[in-house]
Amino acid sequence: MRIIKPGLLSTVQDLGRNGWKSSGINSNGAMDQRSLRLLNILLENNENEASIEIHFPGPVILFEEDCEFAIMGADFDSKLNNIPITNGKIYFAQIGDILKFGSKRYGERAYFGVNGGFILDDWLGSKSSSFQLKHLLLPDSIKLKLPFKKGSYKNNYGISTRFSFPKANELKIRFVEGPEYSLLNSNAQENLTNQLFSVSLDSNRMGIKLDGNPIVSESYSEMISSGVDLGTMQLLPNGQIIVLMADAQTTGGYPRIGFIIKKDISLLAQISPKRSFYLELIPFMTSIGIQKDEELEFGLIRKALDFKKHGI
Repeated sequence: MRIIKPGLLSTVQDLGRNGWKSSGINSNGAMDQRSLRLLNILLENNENEASIEIHFPGPVILFEEDCEFAIMGADFDSKLNNIPITNGKIYFAQIGDILKFGSKRYGERAYFGVNGGFILDDWLGSKSSSFQLKHLLLPDSIKLKLPFKKGSYKNNYGISTRFSFPKANELKIRFVEGPEYSLLNSNAQENLTNQLFSVSLDSNRMGIKLDGNPIVSESYSEMISSGVDLGTMQLLPNGQIIVLMADAQTTGGYPRIGFIIKKDISLLAQISPKRSFYLELIPFMTSIGIQKDEELEFGLIRKALDFKKHGI
């Protein structure tokens, strides 16, 4: 597979490089892990198989091997040989076919993968692009792990995009209290959940800044640097909030007023700057229940795809 044009910030991402934060090595990985997992379930890959995370404008890809591929996440008007294709479905590409992305319809990040996965370098248990490796851009050519088996193509086989990208008119991003939530006075706590926020244009894979009215608290204070993780909501001195994302640092000195729940981190990663949303505080045990329900949902999707595969 040859990358004719790399597109904007196209990188290789899996579920991240975990277990190394004590050494100052951040996790990296897909910003929208839900879409990546669904992509790999659809392609019958290990859920941690690496894909190409695509921002708009996307890359131009020339297939040099026959393969099955799929796209999940954002819809960038993808076309195979100038013929429109749909997110969440498996397609067959032959040698010489070209995949392009035409326009940005919704979402911020798309995920492209192939059945069997790519042959890529592994570092500390992950194939994700890393600042430590200075390996941020796509290679010019990527080999596929598995040769395509003639006759194995699954026509009209897919997952509804509603599973990876909800289109509700009113979005809510849910969070649980962080260690420094109690530093917020009652007015600040009310302001946090009763106003509309939007994603700042000054956002990236390290962190998503939220545009909204400042969260002002008389008890605000800086603190000794402490461990932070994906989804940490930091309160900046100017009263603005930044949510730490996949490429964030491993420690921080700003108050951690909350943590976005795992499922909604993926949703936040797909919200465009023009779209507004609320923050919703939920109990910790409720967040555990949401995560359990999500895993149950993934299990049901796997079973449904298996039934489809066998014509049931």
